[in-house]
Amino acid sequence: MDQVGERVQAIDALGGRLLAHGPMVVCRGLLDDPSTWRFSANAERVLGWPVASADGLATWLERMHPDDRGGFEAALSRVLSGKADQAELHMRLRQADGDYRWIWTLMRTEQDDATGQRYMVGYDLDVTDRMLAEERARRQNQELERRIRDRATELENANATLRAVLEGIADPVYVKDADGRYVLVNSAAAGSVGLRPEEYVGRTDHELFPADVAGHLRADDREVTASGGPRRFRETLDTPEGPRVYQAVKAPWRDGAGQILGVVGVSRDVTEQERVEAERRRLLERLHDVQEDERRHIAIDLHDGPVQGLAMLGYKLARARVLLEAGATEPALALVGECEADVAGEVEALRRTLRDLRPLVLDQHGLEVALHDHAHGVRERAGLASCRVTARLGGRRLDPSTETALFRVAQQALANVAAHAGATSAEVLLERSAAGEVLLRVVDDGCGFDPSHVQTAGQAGAPRAAAAGFGLTAMRERAEAIGGRLTIRTAPGKGTTVEVLVPGDPQRPGARP
Repeated sequence: MDQVGERVQAIDALGGRLLAHGPMVVCRGLLDDPSTWRFSANAERVLGWPVASADGLATWLERMHPDDRGGFEAALSRVLSGKADQAELHMRLRQADGDYRWIWTLMRTEQDDATGQRYMVGYDLDVTDRMLAEERARRQNQELERRIRDRATELENANATLRAVLEGIADPVYVKDADGRYVLVNSAAAGSVGLRPEEYVGRTDHELFPADVAGHLRADDREVTASGGPRRFRETLDTPEGPRVYQAVKAPWRDGAGQILGVVGVSRDVTEQERVEAERRRLLERLHDVQEDERRHIAIDLHDGPVQGLAMLGYKLARARVLLEAGATEPALALVGECEADVAGEVEALRRTLRDLRPLVLDQHGLEVALHDHAHGVRERAGLASCRVTARLGGRRLDPSTETALFRVAQQALANVAAHAGATSAEVLLERSAAGEVLLRVVDDGCGFDPSHVQTAGQAGAPRAAAAGFGLTAMRERAEAIGGRLTIRTAPGKGTTVEVLVPGDPQRPGARP
């Protein structure tokens, strides 16, 4: 027994030394009798105060941080009332030098089997370093989270700005990765094939276009990545509106290190531009044809008219000279008189030619007067019973280009009447609607024709059919040049009606009503 007692004392002594030099304080005693409290020898070193028997609960509460007293008292109450076997919490304890230290406390009650009394047992551990480290970590985490939120906001704003820029561009813009898969497109790109951007992203050209088209697009992309620089391509794509032609500019898509990740491109729809260019070339060719045709007609008119007349005039003058030399004065004077009449006739013929080329009355007095003057000439030359002009423009002039175009259409229509229709009468109507539209109508009571048998300009066929078709084409192009529409109604034996409707209000700038 003595040996056992000695071993117990030795163990208690060892435990005391461990507590004296350890970080944890152990205290035990009756709560209402501070004189019974016993603290381990390290209490002053850990708690920062020398332990005195007079120190009661109020003393220790006073040393606690005001924000922690309520929590300590509540935890103590739960243990003392038996609602909890034990309670633990963190609190800040003021040291003798005025600084606060964080103390972890575990408290519980124990009953002495010998006396039946209940004791409060407490364990206190200075965790200031850990709490400060946790606080620093918490603040660092908060700062990191703030930076992440700020960075995420910056990225969201940057993405929103990028999206706004992309959506503000009417041309298709797109980015493909190294596998040819779209990673970014704007609405113009997706809409070109009837999709939304989110439906377009993630697909390849082979999923969007026919195999031959997709193959060409993929080959263009490989050329860009292989060259390492921008390239231009002409691409034809199938869209819901039909085939469209695009002028594409593609360049490598690189990361921050300069490595090529794919291709970025911008495509511009040049379908209409190419159509306009083709139409421009066609019109230039037609202009050349028209000019050559006009020159040919002028040459024929001059050859068959003034040239022949002047040749005959020269012959008559030579004959008159011979007669004068022979003393035959009267026959010579008679020939001279014929020459005078021939000269007057040729002058009038040249004036008609000039009027056909560019009637001065159109510039000086306007379309109404020019149509009256031209209709009178056609009636005389073609032997028509009537060629009436009805004008309802209210005396107002039209735009010069509109007046010229409508005059040329009427001139061609009346020329067709005189040359092909076999008509006895014709009528020209010129009027303006309440909406400002201008209507020109030329009607004849001739033989009419089958429009399907008329050759259009550029087609091979009979000279007469080709000539008629050339005139109809010229009228249609003149009408379209001023934004108008040409309509021809005819049938064999039913006469012909030619109409041009010009929309808007093509009033001459500065014209007075």
